Amino acid sequence: MKKLLFILCLISQIGAESKDLPDANDFLDLFKENLEESHRIIIQRSLQKNYLRFRGYELVDYKIYKQMSPNERKNIKKPLIFFRGILQSKPTYSELGGVSVHAILAQDTKDKKAQKIYLNFDGRYLSDLLTIGESREFYALCAVPLVNRCLLIGIGEKW
Repeated sequence: MKKLLFILCLISQIGAESKDLPDANDFLDLFKENLEESHRIIIQRSLQKNYLRFRGYELVDYKIYKQMSPNERKNIKKPLIFFRGILQSKPTYSELGGVSVHAILAQDTKDKKAQKIYLNFDGRYLSDLLTIGESREFYALCAVPLVNRCLLIGIGEKW
């Protein structure tokens, strides 16, 4: 009987401790100010065509990139898209294709005709995208030209 009580106490403590661990939303709340400021700077530098550099890539705002001509896009050396959006679908997981979601740009939330954008993430982001949930803001860095390989940022992941 004592062993059973001990095991039950141990299990309840383990369960209580796991609830205290921060998740993607906690980190997004923590880093929100920095991410918003970074996005503001990336927009400003994208408009000036004086791109912010990150690990050899030039960061470009998604909306500005989509408005560029093909020639303007070619002039960007190693572009990396900064995406700030709102999830519009539950993540769909595929062992071959990773995790896909539909989103809209954060600045288009009040626009009823906002274009849904398809994004694809590595499979490791499934639990984080589920945690963030629909109608929540998130940030990503995406490869071009298709914006189909994205990294979720601001979630506390160590690189």
